Amino acid sequence: MLHLKKAGIGVLAGLLLLLLMGMTVPSEVKQDKVILIAGDNNFPPFEYFGSSGVFSGFNVDIMNAISIETGMRIEFVPLPWNEALEALRDGQVDAIQGMKYSPARDKMYDFSTPYFLSSQGIFVRKENMHIFELGDLNGRKVSIQKGDIAIDQLRDHRLIQFIETDS
Repeated sequence: MLHLKKAGIGVLAGLLLLLLMGMTVPSEVKQDKVILIAGDNNFPPFEYFGSSGVFSGFNVDIMNAISIETGMRIEFVPLPWNEALEALRDGQVDAIQGMKYSPARDKMYDFSTPYFLSSQGIFVRKENMHIFELGDLNGRKVSIQKGDIAIDQLRDHRLIQFIETDS
C-alpha cells in the first residue's frame, strides 16, 4: 500500500480528515462551514475551465460527489498550480485536489490514499535521438510547470536549465 501511496495522485489526507469530521457533526453544523479546495486551473482532463466557463474535470467530479454524499459545502478555488500550492501552504484554502505524492511534499502535507496512478514522462521532438533518461537532460533547457512534481525529481540534476511555465 505504501508503494501505491508514493506512485499516485492523491487528494490531501486533510480531505479525508474533513470527511471523517463531517460525518460526526450534525448536518446543520457542517452546512455552515464552506471547505475551500484549490486546484489547477488548466490541467485537463482533471481540472480545467470548460467551454461554458465552469470549473470541470475528473478531480472536480470526485470532490462534488464527496460533497453530495457527506453534505459538506465546498467551494473550488482554481489557480495556476504554483499559486494553488502557495494558497494551501499559506492557509488561504483548506485543501488542494490532485497533488501527486513525493517524500518532500509528505513532509509538508498529509495525503489521502491515492485514487489515480500516473507517471511522469520526458517528451522530446520526434527526431531527437539523444534523450532517453533523466541524466540526458543535463546541459539542456527543460520546460516545466511552476510547482510541478518534476522539479522535485530533477533537483539532483543541477546542470538542467529550467524554463518555468504557468501550465
